[in-house]
Amino acid sequence: MTKSNLPAKLPECIVFDLDETIWPLDVDCTWGPPYSYDKKHKVVVDKRGEHIPLFRDILKIFALIQTFPGVKIAIASRTMTPDWAAQVLKLYRIPELGNVDLYSLCSVFEMHDDRKTIHFRNIHKQTGIAYQDMLFFDDNRMNLCVQPLGVKVVLVDRRQGLTMDIFLEALDRFSKNAF
Repeated sequence: MTKSNLPAKLPECIVFDLDETIWPLDVDCTWGPPYSYDKKHKVVVDKRGEHIPLFRDILKIFALIQTFPGVKIAIASRTMTPDWAAQVLKLYRIPELGNVDLYSLCSVFEMHDDRKTIHFRNIHKQTGIAYQDMLFFDDNRMNLCVQPLGVKVVLVDRRQGLTMDIFLEALDRFSKNAF
């Protein structure tokens, strides 16, 4: 996708859950910090050397969003260890963007053990972006609870997480108001 073939209407804020959406596990269930980046395998590892991989298209998706004028990225993750999630996000870098880390690309972080409606109310308060201008990717049906607010929600299969195909289809649906 290039600027010449962007959908006519983009969301103002793209929101990601973390566990089983951008990586295939619950960060709360890892062995914890210190985390490090294994350059040989291109993966973050926990203190016991267990891998915390991203789903295959995540770096490309975050890089693509950087080509969208004015679109913000937010994280809405129900976690008891937000500092762990932040550490992992800071270790994943996008070479095409000068090695910027995923954490730095995000404008808002709602990472705490609370309902997604609370996460989204806080995102709205912090950004001023209307709910209907938000696109949210998550693996858990329970989090469809934000739809009545006006948020456009895309459920992903927790075994494959968010893929580029799902992401591009969601952008197209958002542009056509087909949710």
